[in-house]
Amino acid sequence: FTRSYSFESKTTGKMTHVSHPISKVIVGCQQLKALFNFCSQCGDAVEDKFVHYEGALVTVNYTCKSGHAIVWRSGEIKHHQSLINVELVGSAKMSGIGFTGLQELFRTLEMPIMSANTFYELANKWIYPVFLKEFNRLRTEIITELKITENIVLCGDAQFDSPGFSAKYCTYTVMNCSNDKVVDTIIIQKGQYEGELEKQACRELLNILISEDQLSIAQFVNDRHQGIGKMMREEFPGIYHG
Repeated sequence: FTRSYSFESKTTGKMTHVSHPISKVIVGCQQLKALFNFCSQCGDAVEDKFVHYEGALVTVNYTCKSGHAIVWRSGEIKHHQSLINVELVGSAKMSGIGFTGLQELFRTLEMPIMSANTFYELANKWIYPVFLKEFNRLRTEIITELKITENIVLCGDAQFDSPGFSAKYCTYTVMNCSNDKVVDTIIIQKGQYEGELEKQACRELLNILISEDQLSIAQFVNDRHQGIGKMMREEFPGIYHG
């Protein structure tokens, strides 16, 4: 299965044709049920049929008049785990969709979905370790490039879990201005440090990059945060702050 489409380049005006492999589709229950009226081995009529749902995985057990017992699944099983459920959780995480939003979507479509506990168990066991491994690999690669780079210019900004002064978590991210690659990110929690979350997260991340990664940062750019401006003047005088 493939999906093909064409688009016109705005700069050259040329048409480009692209094909992408399709590994999954949504099928209606009535259309799926029609596939199990006859045995896939001998063609005899099916007598007994049982449908079981495990998250997004559909399992059909049926027996035909000739006695063949067939088990059909809508996805692969690897390491005693439904691959389609793991891929669903991974796709949700990479798309920034939480379980609540995913559950609402599936309920609206009247499709089966796993429980919240299963969703987070799969994420913790199969998805997060892969994310962390890939993040560490890319981070090591980026830090290695920066160590042989002259005049390192970094920029940073914070993101909070909620607006205003009610925020509990602060995520601070530092990016390389020369190639727009994320160098590192850190998450701190309210109460973990004294003072403003954004300033504390910025300080912690800069200390990691300077002390642990041994980076010689020439310039650091951020928004007009007065606390960070004062901190840069007092604690990081060797770095030009803009």
